[in-house]
Parts: sequence; C-alpha cells; structure tokens
Amino acid sequence: MNGAKDINKEKYKRIKGSSTVEAAIAMPIFIMVIFSLAFLFRIYYAYNMVQMSLSNVARGIANMSYFYHVSGAKDYADELNKMAVEANNTLEEQKKTIINAFDAFNDLVSNASSIGTSSSVDTLIDSIINANDAANDLSGLIKTVLDNPREELKLLMTVFGKKLSYELTNKVVCLIARNNLAIELKKLVKSNNNDVALTLGITDGIAGMNFDESSIFGDGESLEFVVRYSVKPPKIFGLAPEVQLCNRVKVIAWTGGRGNKSIKAAGEKNDSPDKAQESIWNDMDKNKDYMDRGLTIEKLYIDELTQKNNSKGVKTFETSSKTGMDAFTYDEKTGIAEYYDIFTLNPFMKTYQQRPGAIASEIKKHGKKLLDCTEPEYLENVNVSSVKRIVVFVVPENSDQMVDEAYAKAKKELEPYDIEVVLIKGYGQYTPKENENQDEAA
Repeated sequence: MNGAKDINKEKYKRIKGSSTVEAAIAMPIFIMVIFSLAFLFRIYYAYNMVQMSLSNVARGIANMSYFYHVSGAKDYADELNKMAVEANNTLEEQKKTIINAFDAFNDLVSNASSIGTSSSVDTLIDSIINANDAANDLSGLIKTVLDNPREELKLLMTVFGKKLSYELTNKVVCLIARNNLAIELKKLVKSNNNDVALTLGITDGIAGMNFDESSIFGDGESLEFVVRYSVKPPKIFGLAPEVQLCNRVKVIAWTGGRGNKSIKAAGEKNDSPDKAQESIWNDMDKNKDYMDRGLTIEKLYIDELTQKNNSKGVKTFETSSKTGMDAFTYDEKTGIAEYYDIFTLNPFMKTYQQRPGAIASEIKKHGKKLLDCTEPEYLENVNVSSVKRIVVFVVPENSDQMVDEAYAKAKKELEPYDIEVVLIKGYGQYTPKENENQDEAA
C-alpha cells in the first residue's frame, strides 16, 4: 500500500508541476493581451479626443472671421489692400502696414481703444519671420497675445485681412490652433497634468503635435488643419515603435467676395455677345467668389446638358443638395439613369500648387459622394434598368499637366466602383494679374 501511495504522490507532483509550467507560460501571454487591448483603447481615446478638440478649434477660428466681417474691419481692411500693394508686398512692409493702421481702426470697435497698448503682435510676427522653422518655440508668446483682447484683435485683423504671406499666415494660425487645442483638450480630459496631451500618451505632449501639413486660406476661403503626432506604447512592450496618428479638419471661413454676385447676373454676363472674351475664372476668382463661381459653372453645364439631352428625348433634372448629386437624367426608352456631381477647382490656388495630390483627393471625394447619394424621388416611380454615376471635373482652360495626371489617377481608382470621371477645361482661362501677390493669385 505504501508503494501505491508513493506512486500517487509522484503522479500528483508531476501534474502539479506541469500545471505550474502552463500557468507560467499562459499568464504573461494573458497579461500581454490585456495590455494590448488597453493600448488600443488608449489610441482610440486619444484620436477621438484630439479630433473633437481640433473640430472645436477650427470652428472657433472660422467664427472669428465672421466677426472680422460684421464688425466693419473687413471694409477697413479693403482700403489697406492698396496700402499693402504700395508697400511692395514684402513681409516687413505688410506687417508695418497692418500694425500702424490698427490704432485708426480702434474707433470702429467698441472698447478696443480702452485696452492698454502693447507690441506683442509686432514681436510675434518679427519672431516668426526670424525663427523660420523654429516657430514652435513661440507658444509662450502666442499665449501672451491671445490673453490680451486688443492684441488678439490686431492679430486676427492681420490674418483675416490676408496681409501676410501664405507661409507666414500658416505659421501664425497654427500657433493659435496649437494653443487653443491645448485648452479644448483640458475641457474634455480630466487630468491634473498641465499638459493634457501627455495624459493621453502623446509623445512630447502638445509640443509633439505637428501642424506642418495644415493649409490656411490656401484656396482663398478654407481652413484645413492637419495634425500629426505619435502615441507611446506601454513600457511592457519594450522597444515597440510608437503609433503614428493623424487628425484632419477642414472648415470654410467667412471670406471677402462670397455672395456678392448673383448666379443670374453672372449668367446674364456670360450670355452677352462678348461671352467668348469672358472668363468666369478671372471674373469671379479675382473677387474670391469661389462658391458663386462653382454654382455658376454648374448651372451653365446643366443647361448645356439639358439642351443636348432634349434632342435625344432624355429628361434632365436639377436636384437639391440633399440628394448628394447636382443633376440626374433619365432615358425613358432604355431605362438608364445618370447621376451627376459637377464641381469646379482652380489648380492655380496655393493649396493645389503645393500639394498636387489634393486634386485627385477632391475628385475621389466627389466620387464617394455619388456612391452615397440617395435615389431621386422621380426615379422611384419609373423603371430603372441601370444607373451610371458621373463626376464632372471642371478646371480653367489653361490648366497644365498636373491636372491631367491627377485626373488620370483618380479616374483609374474610381473605375472599380463604376464611377466615370469627365474632365472639362473650359469657361475661360485663369490669369493672375501682373502685380498680384503670388499667395493670393494661387
């Protein structure tokens, strides 16, 4: 019996030993899985907090441009444009023009004259001009400016009056955005850390958030903020690389010129005997009527499409923006319906000159919109045999090879989705004025 007991004890020890070994192997794996899930949650949480905060920042800055217009500052700044041209559009002279004129503007804004004077904006712009790529070190100075209502107003006049170059405007607005992003993150994330970005696991905190790919008024009217940063993995992962994240927000600001001309008036002008000598691009883009330019060309194209289809017995319908398309056609004989998205793009604008890839992205964005559009109510009551989706991409007649390459790339990528892309170079050429600032001409 004792022998049997000894055998059982030995067997028990072996079983117990193997269980211990299995536990020793399984436990670290289990812990790694838990930490991996926690890290994925941290990435998701950080990305969403930054996206929400960046959206609030973009809307806030866009709303500031509304104040710039309704306060009377825009009318005053329009007069300064002549002064800026006379100053030869150099950075230094542009800076002096707007700053020296600000005191005269005080009378237009209530309480502005009662706030103490300082030279913070002067110092900020000087520092950015001299600092070049080291502008990230100016966070303290930008905070000083934004904490002073008078200096903040002066800075906004400088930006929204577009007296600075494209590069300098980018740096100034991105400094503002970085400061405001830190404030917005504090509202969303509960933390005792002065730099909430560090709490989110972002490398180097708010200073590690890179705005270099942002484009401020690159197309004359939009604010596009692009932020790149990295999130640290838990220390348990050892030498595992950081995860690179990117957030993007694009908003339309209040800009001079939008809505100044009616579509009807523009249409009448282009129906005149001198139509061949007119250029919608020159006529409207020089006044920053970008939305009206798009609507005008869209209306003209739909009119041309209607006339063309009438001779074939095909019905053409203009639609509201709610449907996700600009127009659709229906052939009663074949049952074929065609959805149209018509959009215009000026490739001479700064955004597209510096980032040609953005042209193909815009085309694909309109293609996706056609995929997601709802079926028009009219087609619900007829027999539709098939649907064709067509993106009509309109550019100035003198657009170069950059546009052709972007068109070919987007067309190829949209083909698998049965989306056709039509390139139209028409409605006039776009020619910058001889004395026009390149940043505004683009």
